[in-house]
This record gives sequence, structure tokens and C-alpha cells, in this order.
Amino acid sequence: MSGASGAASLRAEDLALLERLEDDEILARLWAWHARAPGRPPPHRRAAGMIALLRALPAAARGAGAPASNERARGAGDAAARARAGDVGAFAALLEPPSVAGWPPALLHHAALYCGEVADALDESAPDASAPPRIRSLAAWLALAQEERYLAGLARAVVGDAIAGDESARLAGEAPLQAIDALGARAALGARAQSAAGRAALRALSRVRDACAIAGCGEALRARAIARADARRAEAVEAALAPIGEALDEASARGEATARAGEILGRAVPLWHWAEYDEAVERFVVDRIIPIAWEIYREHAWARLRALIAPFEPLVESLAARIREDPEKIAYAGPCAQMLVFRSELESTLVRQIAVGERAIALCPTHRNGRLVMASYLCDSATRALQQMPIIVRRKDLAHAEAQIARAEQLYPASPKLAPAKRLLDDARRRPAL
Repeated sequence: MSGASGAASLRAEDLALLERLEDDEILARLWAWHARAPGRPPPHRRAAGMIALLRALPAAARGAGAPASNERARGAGDAAARARAGDVGAFAALLEPPSVAGWPPALLHHAALYCGEVADALDESAPDASAPPRIRSLAAWLALAQEERYLAGLARAVVGDAIAGDESARLAGEAPLQAIDALGARAALGARAQSAAGRAALRALSRVRDACAIAGCGEALRARAIARADARRAEAVEAALAPIGEALDEASARGEATARAGEILGRAVPLWHWAEYDEAVERFVVDRIIPIAWEIYREHAWARLRALIAPFEPLVESLAARIREDPEKIAYAGPCAQMLVFRSELESTLVRQIAVGERAIALCPTHRNGRLVMASYLCDSATRALQQMPIIVRRKDLAHAEAQIARAEQLYPASPKLAPAKRLLDDARRRPAL
């Protein structure tokens, strides 16, 4: 080898070594930026391969087309130089494009592992911040599943001829779903204690749609991922609700359900907040509280009924809003309407009783008890107005009473209050009118 070629070869080797060392340094700075866990070591130095792959991305894959002021549109070389100088913001932005669909599979694999480790670290130090990197990790796994060949090849490389090609492809397609399952296990583990890490896992499960969008998933993979995430989230919330249900069942067996229902069901309110207002908690409360509320209602123990249902009004309102927005949730229209009927009975004025009763009927027009109670309110209102009318009645007051009685009859023809109200109406019609 000539001296000139040897020197050139040595310089190339030196440059490659320098680049690897610089990538290690950027990885350490990037980890400190993302993980916020000073005592936790960065990933293995093999993860620095992600740095080289990010630098090699074409501009389009880094977010070209964004405004020049956007950090994501800066050159990767400039971002790397700034990262080595201590400013890693621009380089960190390279990991957060709107879509990773154009990324090479090796980079997707690196990002899936790295972002997952970041989320794990944040679960310990700042759990409320762990959902975004968790979504990025899931997006990378989903994009790999969409690409198909890389993970299947990796599976074959690991197990060789032990599995057939079709099986390796199936296993590769399961990888992102296994990541979702792992997230579900985290949520379930934190469910009973209502831990911050468990809440972060629930939050990430609720955002799997975002991960699918970042990954550019096809419809079939998107549907599978969302269905798996919804199932795992439901399992975690059920695990959190289970002790409340068990305590209610035990109290019922001892004949203490009515006395202890408020205290036991009250545990569902902080759980609802922990689960970020999950509908399953609202449904659970409505299902379990109605039989107990009926017992108290039949005793006409209004103060006890008010004490029982008042803490759950926000949950009922949330469930009612869901039903109004989505007609497919009709299965809970009746129970939710019944909760509003109970509340209407506790209102302090007839005007307010009618207002809440109207909401119950609007939510579930066929609700028998709602129609019965609403007819009663309307008859009471018309009766009061007719009893207070002077000798010379005003036509508009008479028309209002007529409309209330007519609607009461339409809602519940068998109401015992209809006949007395109609007699008063007939009497008022015979008077002079203005």
C-alpha cells in the first residue's frame, strides 16, 4: 500500500470513528432531553445507529415543505451540529414528523425501541408526559407491520428454519399488537392503585388512532390496532372498577347496600377522573346506583336520595352528552333518563322540575316513568295557573294551560291528574276572556 493511499484509508477510518463517537454523544444528549431521568443510563450504544439513519433521511422524510422557520425543516447536518453543541431541540424534532410512512424500516425499528424506552423512563419520572413518546413508539411498530418484509425477515433471521414463511409474516404482523397488549398490561397494573403510570398507559391506548395516522396504516391494520387498544383499555378500567363492584355486592349480601351505597360508589368519582372520564365508569355508576335509588325513592326519603345521587351528576351529564351525540348509544338512554327523572323530583321549584324532566324525555322519548312524571308536572303547572286565574282570563294564559294539559295527555293518558286539570280548564273556558 502506498503512503498516500494508506493515509487516505486511515483518514476514512478516523472520520468513521469520529462520526460514531459524535453519534454516541448526540444519543446521550437526546436521551437526557427526552427521558428527564438523570439517574437512568441511556440505551445501549447500538441505539446510536438511529442518529446516523436520521441524518441520512432525505429532506422529504424529515418534513420538507414546512415553513423555513420550523425546526423540523432545518438540515439534519445543522441539527446534528447544534446537538453536539448542546442544543438538541432541532435534532429531537427529526423524531417527530407528521408521518413516518417514508422512513426506512431500520430507522422505524430504532425509533420504536428508543421511543419505547423514553416512555418507560418517563413512566417513572414524569408519567403524565409519557404518552407522546409511547404513541411514537407504537406508530413505528405499526409502520413496520405495514411494511411487512422487515419484521418477517428479522423473525426468520432469529429462528431460521424453525418456522415457515407464512408464520414469520404472521408473527411480524403481531408485533405492534403485542406492543398494545404490553401497554394494556401497564394500564391494568396501575388500575387498582390508580397510579399515574397506569393513567399514562390508558391515555396512550386512547390515542392509538393518532399512532395509526402517524404510521400511515391501511384500513385493515388500523381497525385491528384500534380494536385491540379499545379492548385493553376496557379491561384496565374493568380491573379498576372490580373492587367497587365487589364491595357493593358484599354490602348487598349483608343488607347494607342502601346505607353504604354512597360511600362505596363514591370511589368511582376519583376513578372517573383517573380514567380521564371513561364512559365505562359512567355506565357502571348508572347501572349500580339505579336499583338503590329506587329503594330510597319508594320510601320518599328525599334527603337521602339527594345525598346519594348528587355526587354523580357530572358523570350522568357526561353520559347524557354522549347519548345525544351518538344515537347508537341508545342502550343507556333509558337508565340515564331515569337518573334525570330522579334529579327532577329533587328540584326545589316546579319550573326546574319541568326543565329537568324535559331533558329526560328528550334523551329517551319512550321512557315510561319519564313520561308519567312529566305529565304530572305539566298537569300541576296548568292546575296552579288555572286556580290563580281571575274572573276575566287572559287568552294567552288559557292557551298555555290548554297546551300543557294536551301535552300531558299525549305523554301519559292514564295520569290521575288529567281529569281534575281538565275540569278546571273547562271552568276557565266559560269565563270572559281578554
